[in-house]
Amino acid sequence: MSESIKLDIQKPIREVEKSPKAYAFYNASKSIPTVNPTETIDKKKNIYKWGTDDLYPNYLATLYYNCAMHNGIIRSKVHYTVSGGLGYKGTQSMEFDVFKKNGNSDYNLDEITELLSQDMEVFNGYAYAINFVNGRAFQIDHIPFEQVRKSVNDEEYAYYVSEDWSDRKEGFTKYKEIDIHDLTGTRIVYYKEDPKQIKLGGKITKGIYPAPPYSGGILAIETDVEINNYRRNEIYNNFSLGTIINFNNGQPSEDSDRDDIINDVRKAGQGSSNAGGIFATFNNGKDRETTVTNLTGNNLDSRYLALSKDNKENILLAHSVTNPLLFGVKTEGQLGGATELKVSYNLMKSGYFKYRQRAIITSLQYIWEVLLQKDGEILFKEVDLDLPEEEKPMQNTFNFASNDPVIDAFKTVGTKKKKRTRVLHTQEANPKRLNEEGVLKKYKTFERVTDIQINVLGMLHEGNDFDTIRKAINVPASNLSQMIDNLKTEGHISGNKVTDSGIRLLASNNKVTLSVVYSYEVRPELGQPDVIPTTRGFCRELISLDRYYTRGEIEQVSAMVDRDVWLYRGGFYHNPKSDKTTPYCRHYWQQSIILD
Repeated sequence: MSESIKLDIQKPIREVEKSPKAYAFYNASKSIPTVNPTETIDKKKNIYKWGTDDLYPNYLATLYYNCAMHNGIIRSKVHYTVSGGLGYKGTQSMEFDVFKKNGNSDYNLDEITELLSQDMEVFNGYAYAINFVNGRAFQIDHIPFEQVRKSVNDEEYAYYVSEDWSDRKEGFTKYKEIDIHDLTGTRIVYYKEDPKQIKLGGKITKGIYPAPPYSGGILAIETDVEINNYRRNEIYNNFSLGTIINFNNGQPSEDSDRDDIINDVRKAGQGSSNAGGIFATFNNGKDRETTVTNLTGNNLDSRYLALSKDNKENILLAHSVTNPLLFGVKTEGQLGGATELKVSYNLMKSGYFKYRQRAIITSLQYIWEVLLQKDGEILFKEVDLDLPEEEKPMQNTFNFASNDPVIDAFKTVGTKKKKRTRVLHTQEANPKRLNEEGVLKKYKTFERVTDIQINVLGMLHEGNDFDTIRKAINVPASNLSQMIDNLKTEGHISGNKVTDSGIRLLASNNKVTLSVVYSYEVRPELGQPDVIPTTRGFCRELISLDRYYTRGEIEQVSAMVDRDVWLYRGGFYHNPKSDKTTPYCRHYWQQSIILD
């Protein structure tokens, strides 16, 4: 049995109490400044700077702290990756227990790996220092990844570490990389996940620092923060500034005076931090008062809600989330049974978590096997999902057991159909020609209409009444009545409702959003119910899910089960009326255009 070494050594990393990790980040009470991941040389410090003003990791930390969904997904990913703790397979379990206690550190290796995993999910890399005593790796200390910079031409010290790179007075510590021939002092382990070279403007980054795993969702995450900031300020201020302001007191004599007024209005009325702000004007009499015209209606709150929904979907996609419920995100139409969550977890485990575990284990295994010359394998133990027990179905409930991995995979994706969903067009989906852009372009109409007609049509679609529309566009009631009559004559309005023809007009002018989705349906020409006594189990279950799927989700399922699910249907079908047999069943994949 190996003895535990207990020595008093000076730790190279500052002492940190056991508390949640603290990042340096921006004050997000105002708009977050977007920072690009540029990589330029700081000649004075001899490092490669990471982003504008060397603050790109601080920008990422700001997004992590201020976007609830993003934060929750990252914390869940860390939980699913490392919460099982480190395990060991081999003949030296006692020695591994000593190794896991981690010398004199305040953190054992289970706690260290949690910090490494968090850095992996926020930055896509991690760093730690190894302290060597008598030629043996004695202790591991976590180094916050955002504090590490790559040196430029320092052959001896590969990485520099500072608590605040934005502070010129703040010093930094230099670290050598591990050298198997010189196991003395303190060395650094710096891991980054497959950095890519990115084109920013006219320059290409050097790929020195990693891109975060959710790169494609950064704008959505930032937008989500701004949406919440907007809502917060609306609550505080209780008023929303309009979109057109007419100053009826004459033209300023100097261009500079006019520009100052415009800039003042812009500062007061733009940005989520100014939502609900009040703009005050002073006029010479009633006939010279400032007028405000709102061309977009007074439903900005609902527009923000719609934008928020799209944003959340983009964040989930950027994080490769198979089932939002697994990360504490409830989506409409999801039941969230234990079986569904287990399937979702196993899918993410095989496609994501095991690779993140491997990234952390690889360096620990190197220390254990090469530096300490021990045998056996370090691994992560299974995570306890702690899922609720599956509720038993009520009597007479239409329920089917399934062992089909395709059905299990489909349960993790899609959106429950809503009765109020407006379906504008349907046709059979051709897997070889899923030209969604072309389908939408063909559906839209490019009829010539004026901007004011489009605005009237849009406000009617949003539910605004006649008087609200008249005030918004600032026209006499008789003129508005004539516009509405013309739109009715052209078939764009029926009663007080916008017709499908009107929706096509709005979509063509980017006033509403159309989506192409797919659903599993019975062929309409058969005139039969969705499910009949002879319906096969696969079709019966997929029909019972009653969901819309995006093309990406269906192709994601194909990748999960390693088969083309576009062609995976119930089997052969014999039509008793035509006495013909087809190599597919009564059901098919239907492509639909719906109004979001």
